[in-house]
This record gives sequence, structure tokens and C-alpha cells, in this order.
Amino acid sequence: MHAFPSSVDDYVLWHKRLGYFSYSTLKQINSNGLIQNLPSIKDDVDVCDACQFGKQCRLSFPIVASWRAIEKLLLIHTGVCGPMSIASLNGRKYDNFTGMSWVFFLKQKSIENEASYQIKKLRSDNGTKYTYVDQLEGFQVPGSEDKVYKLHKALYGLKQAPRAWYSRIDGYLLQKEFQRSENEATLYVKKSNNEVQLIVSLYVDDLLVIGNESNSLNQFKKDMMKEFEMTNLGEMKYFLGMEISQQNDGIFISQRKYALEILKKFHMGKCKPVTTPLVVNENFSKNDGENSADAFVYRSIIGSLLYLTVTKPYLMFAANLLSRFMHSPSLVHFGAAKRFLRYIRSTTDYGLYFLKNESGELQGYVNNDWAESIDDSKSTSEYVFSFDSFIFSWNSKKQNVVAQSLVEAKYISTTTAANQAIWLRKILLDVGQIQDEATIIWVDNKYAISIAKNPVQHGITKHINVKFHAIREVEKSKEIRLEHCSSEEQIVDIMTKALSNGQFEILRSRLGVLKKNLKEEC
Repeated sequence: MHAFPSSVDDYVLWHKRLGYFSYSTLKQINSNGLIQNLPSIKDDVDVCDACQFGKQCRLSFPIVASWRAIEKLLLIHTGVCGPMSIASLNGRKYDNFTGMSWVFFLKQKSIENEASYQIKKLRSDNGTKYTYVDQLEGFQVPGSEDKVYKLHKALYGLKQAPRAWYSRIDGYLLQKEFQRSENEATLYVKKSNNEVQLIVSLYVDDLLVIGNESNSLNQFKKDMMKEFEMTNLGEMKYFLGMEISQQNDGIFISQRKYALEILKKFHMGKCKPVTTPLVVNENFSKNDGENSADAFVYRSIIGSLLYLTVTKPYLMFAANLLSRFMHSPSLVHFGAAKRFLRYIRSTTDYGLYFLKNESGELQGYVNNDWAESIDDSKSTSEYVFSFDSFIFSWNSKKQNVVAQSLVEAKYISTTTAANQAIWLRKILLDVGQIQDEATIIWVDNKYAISIAKNPVQHGITKHINVKFHAIREVEKSKEIRLEHCSSEEQIVDIMTKALSNGQFEILRSRLGVLKKNLKEEC
């Protein structure tokens, strides 16, 4: 047996004799000389073990102010990055309440009834992300070169900027009691007593505001200028290359300045004008000519001409046709594009005139060619929609399938137009223009109308894709009504093929395209 000596400092004994006084109190007693023979106390004194155990206390649990789930599936957190599958130090994974690590879709509805549990609340951050930018060279913080800046304001040039701006303006407009259209995410409508008071349309960071009451309109402008850094440009006169002339009886929209800029850009400002954009009965193919044209210049011409169709719907067919050869254009295609520019030279002052009306009726016209494409024998569908006396929606596009007959091509075109009509009816409903009656679509083929109204004709329609038969449902529900018109009354014929000068001008005027006499500017 071995014995080891131990020593205890005298001040520790005095600490225990006096009932475990604190060492700071013992120092004060010693300095005042209240106790004789009290040894001096060191500055670096160890804490007494008895004091640690005797003076510790158990605090009550903190009161949880936030709401907590008390049942299974009462609260579920979702996020792009979680729940994480990485196990913690004790081998467990992230779990909020239920003890489950993953969520699976139910194979049968009866499983939910057997478990008697349903999701009550779903919490998500809507997939938002923080935006970071690298430190610029020459302005890096010494010692923190590997760190990035967290962005507080969206800047042009960042891919996150449009989303950040839309989220900001969307929240503000909803706060101001605007209703976002379910059919067009950039359309907002504010109503008062079930009547449309204000309409706001967004295009990136440009806003178009429409209102019947000047007081509400002016107040909205003031509120927006207080909330955002913006400029009030007043009554719209120029927007995205379009010139708008607002008059008492209507609105005239043209692209005169843009058309002149195109002609100047491609050195066609002094070219000899022509009366039609295309030559009658002239067809084009990808194999037209062996000599290739400058693809970059050709694409630039066609891209510029396509934007002209915003106010010139009669150019849709020519622009759509020539755009099919942008991959490898030949000199034949380039010559057709130059003729197109020569026609623009003669129609720079033409535009759409929208007459003022209190209410209107939505109508559509649909037409197509049949297997006119030399390369793949596909047809081209065209439609226009008018609201009372003016057209405001049009399209010309090659069909995705090869139609085996003219009737089938017409049936496919009619279905495409019907889909557009359903969407337009919803937009008009959002802005207070309710369409109580079925929307009439004029078709110049009785057999196509018969197929849409009579689903029994299985023998001649069984090969048609099922999606094109959707027109039968909307026709049956009286949202759409197909009516026959003669080929002479079909105004969409101008968007189907190249026409002679006389026919072209007649149909162009029926589309609502007029010439405005502009005064020479000083």
C-alpha cells in the first residue's frame, strides 16, 4: 500500500469554514482586516466543486411562441433542397414530426382512408433563391477574395432580374386589390362594384395602364411613382416600335418609323416599290438554286419583317413562308426577301385602325392551304379574330402533321382556331367583355363543319389525332359555333397564298388595314 500526501490551500479551508463564501467576498474581508490570520487569496482561484453542484439550478423550458404541429401531417415543410438525405452524427435524418424520412405517392385512394390522416398545411418558400455576384477585379476585399456579394437590388443583365422584378410588382398590384388574370400572367384588373376600373398590362419593366375614370388613373400613377422609380410618359404614342395615334373615334396603330429603319438598314430606302409581297403561283423549296446567300443578312431581314406583322397581318403568309429557309437560304430566297422589302417601301403608312365601341362580338375566320409545302407536303393554317369591326388576333403556322385531304387540313385548322377562341373568351371575360353567345368561326368547307358536328363519321376520321377532336366538345357546349361562308367572303385567304394585286388590296382593306395621311415633319 502506498500513501500520497495532499495539500489544501488555507484560503480553501476558510472558504469552507465560512459557508462557501465567494472568493471575491473573502478578498474584500481580508483587505478590510475583519478576520485575523486570514491568508491571502490568489487571483487565479479554481472554482470549488461543492459550489458547482450546490449552486446550480434547473431553468424552466422556454415558452414556444410559434405554432407547432401536434398531429401527423398537420404541417409539412417543402423545399427545393430538402428534406436532406444526409444523416446526422447520431445516424438520424431530418424529420419535423412524423418520424418519416421520405414522402411517397399513394398507390390507392383507400390507403388515405385507412390511415385517417390528411395533409392540413403545406409550408413552402416558393423556390426562391438568393442572388450572388462575384467581386470585381481591383475591388476585392483583402483576405476575403473567395467571398461573394449578396445582391439586394436586381440589375439589368442578370438572369434573375426579370423574376425578381415580376415578383415585386406582382405583390404590389395584388396588395392594391388588383386581380391577376388566370389566363395571362401579365394582365391585372381592378374592379369596383363588379365594373372594370383599371387594367394594367406588364411588358418587362414597362406598364400600360387603361382606365375609364381619370381620378382613379391619376391616383394609381401617383401611388406607383411613390413606390417605384418610374417616369410617367403620359398618353401612349410610341411603344415597342409601334406608333399609336389616339383619336376621338378610335386608335390607329402603325410601324412607319420602324419600316423606314428596316429599309435604311438593308439599303432599300430608294428601291422601286411593288404592289404585292409575293409573285402569284411562285413556290419555294429548300433546294432552290445551288448558290447560297448570306445567311446572316437573310435572317436579319426575315426577323425584322416578322415584327412588322404586329400591325400588318396581311404579311403573315409571306413572312411565315420565307422564314422556313433561314437555315440555308439560296439566292432565290434572298431575291424573294428583297421583293418583300420593295413591297414594304410602298406601304410604310399603312396600319390597323380600331374603332371605338362600347361592346363587341368575338368572331373568327379560319382557312388553310393543302400540301403546298414542296419539302414535306404539310399544310399551313391561318386564322384571324375580330372584335366587332376590327381584327386583333391572327396567326399563320405550318401544321405539325401531314393532312391526307383538304377536309382534314381544314378540320385541323378549325380546331387550332377554336383553341384560340376559348382563350380569347377568357381574356375578354377578365376585362369585363363577357361573351354570352357562342363565338362564331367562319369556315369555307362544309365537310369540315360536318365532321365537327357529327362524331359518328368514324370511317373517314379514325386516323385523325384525338387532340383535334376537342372542337366537338366546345361546339357541343355552345362556346363555339361553326358557320359556313363562301370562299369570296373568306378574309383569311390573304394569309393562305400569294394573290393578285386586286384581290390582295380588297382583302387587306377588309382586315381593317388603312392608310393614314401623315404630315411632313419639320
